[in-house]
Amino acid sequence: MLYYLLLRKSFNWMWGIALLSSCVGLLIVMMSFQLNKDLKQMVFESDDFFSQNYLTINKKVFALDSFKMKTNAFNQQEIEEVRSLDSVQGVGVFEASRFRAHAEVGGKMFPNYRTEIFFESIADEFLDIQSVEWYWDEKKPFLPLIIPADFIHLYNFGFAPSRGLPQMAPSLLSQIPFRLKLSGDKGDVHYLGKIVGFSDRINSILVPGDFMSWANENYGVKQDEAHFARLMVLTSNPPAPEFIEFLNDKNYQANEEKMKGSKFQSLSRALSGLSGIIGGVILFMALMIFLLNFQLLINRSYEKIERLIERGFMFWQIMKVYIVALVGCVFLIMFVSFPSLYFAKVMLGYEFHSYGLDLSKGVSVETLLVGICFCLLFLILNMANIALSIKRIGR
Repeated sequence: MLYYLLLRKSFNWMWGIALLSSCVGLLIVMMSFQLNKDLKQMVFESDDFFSQNYLTINKKVFALDSFKMKTNAFNQQEIEEVRSLDSVQGVGVFEASRFRAHAEVGGKMFPNYRTEIFFESIADEFLDIQSVEWYWDEKKPFLPLIIPADFIHLYNFGFAPSRGLPQMAPSLLSQIPFRLKLSGDKGDVHYLGKIVGFSDRINSILVPGDFMSWANENYGVKQDEAHFARLMVLTSNPPAPEFIEFLNDKNYQANEEKMKGSKFQSLSRALSGLSGIIGGVILFMALMIFLLNFQLLINRSYEKIERLIERGFMFWQIMKVYIVALVGCVFLIMFVSFPSLYFAKVMLGYEFHSYGLDLSKGVSVETLLVGICFCLLFLILNMANIALSIKRIGR
């Protein structure tokens, strides 16, 4: 009886707009939350999406630096500053050779070639090569070398074709001995160099750290304070945006190719956040429409409600009519939004899969709880509005 009396011919096209806006807004908010959760899991928890991120960083070289008689090297304070960053898990320093070095190679299958070279060393935990030959014995004239994998690519696909030379497999190149000569204030020393590995991570000619310390001490140019031109940093997976911002503020450089993970992370967060804000705005507008519609609905029934109160009807009996209608609207919103969320997630999963990315299956419980919390908030605010409006009439 009360439902027929108070709600008859009360719903119009404005209610349709309010319901549709609420469904769309709730769907966008939940989808944004779910997508952000999936991307975070894909980037940070999947071992095959990004490997551990080893970044080689150095200071930028500007035009005016070319006229200075010193290198842009890191001092100990700057190294500790990098090491103190939350996203940094480890820092290794490249110790460069401070002596003159020449390499000579030649044979029946390889032309005689002599060049001046340089060496660097870094702590073994930053290497991507493990070899039983990676050691140095001062009593033996043998020096193990690790060279960049790009070197052999340059030889096989650049130098060798241009000179009519045969291409060489890495295993064969490792068997070719290099004659090395180190020169310094104490004279010359000769070694037989051998390649024991090809590094995909480090673009430099590496020697064991204990050899570098010994050679710099005995043949290198003396320096008052240790300076390092490059650092290798083990960062979070991928580099955190705060780390990228630190590099930019300090004018440090890193491999741009390896920074793509951080850019992807930042972009995904920005897009998810933006879509969440848009959904929140739509949901807020829908809430306002509901509040205004229920307010208008009650105002239209002002005289009816007043008479019902005079005839002895309780406030809660009248409120129950509108609250039941409100609960029905909220259930309708959930009935439309939740299945639509699952359907949208499946379609988005197919789209990501076409680009070689796999989202998690289904919709997480956290996302459903977010949707339920929004619906409860929606319900509570409208119930409070209905209660205040009806009590105001009965005064």
